[in-house]
Amino acid sequence: TTLPPTTTTLPPTTTTLPPTTTTLPPTTTTLPPTTTTLPPTTTGSDLPSCASLEASELAAALSVTTVKLPGPMRSSCPGFSIAFSCRNAFYAAHPGGMHALLYNDASENAVVVLFDPSNAVVSSKTIGSEKVRGLQFEPSGAHLVALISGDTNVWLTPSYFVKMKVPSLEQVWKKPVESPLVGLEKWTPDNADAIAVSNDRYVLHTAGQCRDVDANGAKTWCAGHQGDITQVLDATTGERIAGEGLDWRAAHSCK
Repeated sequence: TTLPPTTTTLPPTTTTLPPTTTTLPPTTTTLPPTTTTLPPTTTGSDLPSCASLEASELAAALSVTTVKLPGPMRSSCPGFSIAFSCRNAFYAAHPGGMHALLYNDASENAVVVLFDPSNAVVSSKTIGSEKVRGLQFEPSGAHLVALISGDTNVWLTPSYFVKMKVPSLEQVWKKPVESPLVGLEKWTPDNADAIAVSNDRYVLHTAGQCRDVDANGAKTWCAGHQGDITQVLDATTGERIAGEGLDWRAAHSCK
């Protein structure tokens, strides 16, 4: 028996699902309040003075080393016009560990003492009979630079930069530093001098009194007045660098 082929055609089936929407409830997280309490700000009047520190606190804060100098330090206070000059010593240290002292001894000589990191004296040298005014190492540590005054309380005398080798203290050069407009060593108290030393320049910021006449003999505009100056010297030669520094920065100013 041969049956005819059977074909069944099913109608297309379409299922439409309804849209699904899920709504989550809002989430709220409440953090507890954070409170930061800063320490009180201290002012100059609130800071403890040395007199209020206990002995144990001083011992923890200070390191005191006693060294014997080649000679006793000067104790008198020479005058600088209307100002006294009672600072008879200057100290400088280098990060490499060497440190030095420049002081006037009892005979008014300017003496440099160089110490090693263990505070032992490496070398000492008298560099003049002038008033000590400042001391710095070059950043390289190869040289030590001293500033001394031309003559205590004598107007129109220059100050001097003295460049020395480390550690021998052999003098490389000693050069005057002065202004053609402002005469030093009058109205030049201890706090007037400030020196800055790099490997190629030495800078002096100081004060003095304006000269009465200029280099050509003409009366200066600032005659009789006091003011501060900045001078720049070449570290190699000790000569003043033209175009750098100012012969008059401000009137009636020591800084």
